[in-house]
Amino acid sequence: MGLDSVEIIMEIEQTFGIAIPDAEAEKIITVGDLLQVVQSKLQHQSVDGCLHQIVFFRLRKALKEQLFSEAHISLETDLNALMPKAGRRLAYEQLKATTRFELPALQLPNPYKSWFRYAVLATLLFNAALLAIWIFSDDSKYQSWYYTGIGVILFMLVLNVLITTFKTCIPAKSIRLFVQDIIQLNSGMLIQSHGINQQAVTEIVYTILMDKIGCSKEELAPEAKLVDDLGIN
Repeated sequence: MGLDSVEIIMEIEQTFGIAIPDAEAEKIITVGDLLQVVQSKLQHQSVDGCLHQIVFFRLRKALKEQLFSEAHISLETDLNALMPKAGRRLAYEQLKATTRFELPALQLPNPYKSWFRYAVLATLLFNAALLAIWIFSDDSKYQSWYYTGIGVILFMLVLNVLITTFKTCIPAKSIRLFVQDIIQLNSGMLIQSHGINQQAVTEIVYTILMDKIGCSKEELAPEAKLVDDLGIN
């Protein structure tokens, strides 16, 4: 197995709390094979309701009790539109405590997210150029410039910590997607508490594959070959 395959298997093992021996992993050719192996490891788990329903109703209950008692909350509700920016970080922490779920980390809203990403990239490229000039030239003046570049990188790292208070954007575009993120982050606890069904297993495995290899859900047909079709080494 290649590095990509090993990383995917390890994340699946950690997510579901199972172990897939190397001998079994080497026989996994298609997406369907992978799903079958995972489901076979979870056969002993009883299914006590649908995980999506369990997470959604607990989340909706917490939102109504804490913040929006009169609001109509459905799977298509946009949490960013529902939760006001003022005090969102505190409300988000309350939501985490009430639901007892690990929630996706808040992100910087655009355009700040894009600006910060480009600033970090520009800083790294600038510092790499200075390092190359310093290495391939004997001029000591470039050494001081290189240390300046190091200082800029450290400043960006400190800045990333300082701007945490500005991270108020919920990454999921709807509660439906938010529920899927919660299931992936809390799958071990949810499986232990409620069991899991085949649909939930499939969606979690698909999410892991999409995150790791950047493919779309449409590409993840059961007959799709991990190496030949999806390019997983």
